Amino acid sequence: MKRYIRQSKYIEEMEDDVIMDDEIVIDIDVNLPYLVTANTHNSSRFPRVEQFKKDLLDLLENEYQFEVIEDVYDGVKQKGHISNRKDSVSVYFDTYFDLANAKPVLERAGIRPTNIPENSELVYCFIHIRFSDHSLPDEGDSAHRRYLSRNTAKYSNNPKVTHTIDEESFTVSEEDLYLYYDEAIEKLKGQLDYRIGYWVNYAHLYKRRNDKSCQN
Repeated sequence: MKRYIRQSKYIEEMEDDVIMDDEIVIDIDVNLPYLVTANTHNSSRFPRVEQFKKDLLDLLENEYQFEVIEDVYDGVKQKGHISNRKDSVSVYFDTYFDLANAKPVLERAGIRPTNIPENSELVYCFIHIRFSDHSLPDEGDSAHRRYLSRNTAKYSNNPKVTHTIDEESFTVSEEDLYLYYDEAIEKLKGQLDYRIGYWVNYAHLYKRRNDKSCQN
């Protein structure tokens, strides 16, 4: 099977059995970055998924002040993990985020949410984050929903957590990720900026699930 990719003037003619179409992601016999030859106009190339994970971790912790949870993933204690699917460039992080840290981020992005929590009113979120080069095909599957539910229950037991967000998914095009890596990271940051603004404005929607049981 093959991976279907978007037609681009930057992608030179490939083998006859590769179809140039749109954004359907399935499987590929050879790693795509090594198939593509292009003039990247001084932009950096995709540095492999392990470095992508490191760059995202640095971004979350140092630029956005997320607390990225260290746990055992795939038998290794680490912060975040990489998808084991060969047709996927997907990196996952379980995180905590204090919405009081949103203010400098949103000011930089020129976003004006209606209610940024102050230090006296912390809104501490558990957030499962996915960064990927494609949308999640099993997003609506019952198995995936069960996974998210178990994952949220595991980490939202932290007594500081007041809100939970089961999953936030950020996507970037394959072409940007593989050929224009620096620009791809900037686009992901733009998505993250605006998503943080949404979390601030609608924090009341993310009340932890055991609120009702605590009231009974």
